[in-house]
Amino acid sequence: MARRTSWCARTTSYTSAPATQRRRASEGARTPWRREAMKTVIRSMEWVSEPDPGRAAAPASRRMVCDMCGEASPKSALLEAAQTWQLQHAAADPTHCFYTEVTTRPWRARMNGPA
Repeated sequence: MARRTSWCARTTSYTSAPATQRRRASEGARTPWRREAMKTVIRSMEWVSEPDPGRAAAPASRRMVCDMCGEASPKSALLEAAQTWQLQHAAADPTHCFYTEVTTRPWRARMNGPA
């Protein structure tokens, strides 16, 4: 599980009077103005990177990619399906004997609290 500390900032601004009131004020009419204020909250937060354990997360998938021609097997949750494709591809062309396994797994980043 990787950890990283970053700054989390939230800014809330309160704007001045609406445009119609500003226009009237520029014409000389007295209108009440609201002061413009800004509030910013800054704090150090620790972020955590981890595999997504949720039920809605897609399952990990695997595939094999031929290093000679770049052709790839279909994605499958089972390694055996990727290996079957690999052996069939090697049997079709014996010079294609180097492969790379590509595994795709859902991950998530979440705030773990103040650092």
